[in-house]
Amino acid sequence: MSRLIERYQSMPRSLRWLLAAAAAFAVYFGVVEPIIDYISRVNIEADKMASVLERSDAERRARAGAEQVIASGVARFGQVEFPGEPEVRSVEFNKQISEVVARHGLKEDSTTRTATLGAGPLAGAVGSDKRIERIVKELQVTATPEQVIRLIADLERLPSVASVPRVMIRKPSENEREGRMVKADISVETWVVARKGRSR
Repeated sequence: MSRLIERYQSMPRSLRWLLAAAAAFAVYFGVVEPIIDYISRVNIEADKMASVLERSDAERRARAGAEQVIASGVARFGQVEFPGEPEVRSVEFNKQISEVVARHGLKEDSTTRTATLGAGPLAGAVGSDKRIERIVKELQVTATPEQVIRLIADLERLPSVASVPRVMIRKPSENEREGRMVKADISVETWVVARKGRSR
């Protein structure tokens, strides 16, 4: 070892500086640079993980917000069933509406019609050989304004009812008038999945 030191000291100054620089480069590129590369890779991976965690947290918050909106809707309007089989849903729908109207002590005049639901996400989700149809029941009742409001609220809570798209309330004519009674036309609809080409 002492011979190496003696030999190094006997070299010209410029050669010693050159060897020192070469040793510094060797240490930098052999030790320091790999450590810097490793730290850089670890930081990139940490950033990716942090990004995944942030995205996951944002999705969790969005999901919690959506669940809150759904819970609020269910509390206000009740559960809603997905479109059902035409024969089963039609009978169930008419029976439930008649029960609600009777529970309010009202008499109904009604008609039922079928219409195709327009294009949209739900229509595209049932397949090309099927379509979503609306079974619309048009109710006509004579009641007090409060009874009409309670009736509509109860109709909206029925699981088979997809929507109550139209309500028209009017005063009866002079010769029909009985106290505070009003005439209400209420459209109530449910949705069914029907095969295309099926006769209505």
